[in-house]
Amino acid sequence: MRGPFGFTSHLVGDVRYLDRRFDAWVEFDLDEVQRRAEHGLDSITDRRSLEALASLPLGVSIPRARIDPIVLVMLDAAPRGAVEHHGNRVRRRWRPALKLTGVVSEVRSLVEGVRHVAILASQAPRGVVVCSARKPQRSSMDLAAELGIGVAHRPLSGPASELLSPRPKAVRLGPVHWRLLETVFDEALRAGVIVPVSEVVG
Repeated sequence: MRGPFGFTSHLVGDVRYLDRRFDAWVEFDLDEVQRRAEHGLDSITDRRSLEALASLPLGVSIPRARIDPIVLVMLDAAPRGAVEHHGNRVRRRWRPALKLTGVVSEVRSLVEGVRHVAILASQAPRGVVVCSARKPQRSSMDLAAELGIGVAHRPLSGPASELLSPRPKAVRLGPVHWRLLETVFDEALRAGVIVPVSEVVG
């Protein structure tokens, strides 16, 4: 599926994150989705838990003695399927179950749309679809262009037309980005956008 600004491939609508609302276009890591389903692991949105997971490289067994004691407490309390414990070693199994191809705010005012997606500058390509009889004002367009936010206009009748392409920025990986991805994944599960195989056959 292809959405506004060429974003692909699955739509997760009406995501709420840090007092903002937007639609997310995502590509799922189906292997991780299935692995989580087998362990009964959904989303992890707790900031401290994600920071603890970030302290471990993916798939590498680390001696417990080399891990900060406070972090170790969080890892010991992590949901089943997030980490593996083998004697005196710990290994992270959790990884993001999706990546963002873009986020879109569909609103009546470009200024309002910019407010919803501006904070995601280091998280994903961003776009705003303005649904109104008139095209956005030049000053608002200039602001969107300065921030690298794409703009499309959808009149009261008819399809949307792209006025400004998004200018992607480098994604800043880490716990902050992971929390956004987990929030989107949580909404995808709730809305039935992605259904693990075990749930289909079970």
